[in-house]
Amino acid sequence: METGSLEQTVRELIKSTFQVPESASDTLLQKGSLPAWDSLGHMSLVSAIENKFGVSFPTYMLQDLVSVDSIVSAVKEVRE
Repeated sequence: METGSLEQTVRELIKSTFQVPESASDTLLQKGSLPAWDSLGHMSLVSAIENKFGVSFPTYMLQDLVSVDSIVSAVKEVRE
């Protein structure tokens, strides 16, 4: 999967997990900007990402999955 479609898929997963309108700005798609993106919401998002991309993040990476860019980077890293 190329980076552009990976980024788009991550955006869609964040919007879907936290029920964000499609028209929402990308600046909202980061931890701290969405009230639902608390610790429980974070684990729901991580699970959705792992299921979608067939990856498993090591525990030490979980705290860094806080934005579209950081999630895209992490997915690429665990795929290598």
